[in-house]
Amino acid sequence: MIRGKVEDGYVKFFFRDNGQGISTERLSALQENLDTIEPQGRGSYGLRNVNKRIQLFYGTDCGLRIDSNEEGGATIAVKILKLSCQEHKKKMSYSE
Repeated sequence: MIRGKVEDGYVKFFFRDNGQGISTERLSALQENLDTIEPQGRGSYGLRNVNKRIQLFYGTDCGLRIDSNEEGGATIAVKILKLSCQEHKKKMSYSE
């Protein structure tokens, strides 16, 4: 399931599946890896890189969050600033 909403000046997307879920240990490692400067161990570079790119462009209060669902599966939340087309274009020109 994919949902989106605008709330408190942010656009939030939620990607939810109904698979096996994520163990508490793995979920903790994934969240920790999203927040570190250098990844721990092997793998998980993709999510970390996406999170860092979102934070560099939109600010450190934005990014990814991964949670396990009680009934199984996982949810990845993406939070970005709500910007007008002109604000976004202006921000893009500064980031080049």
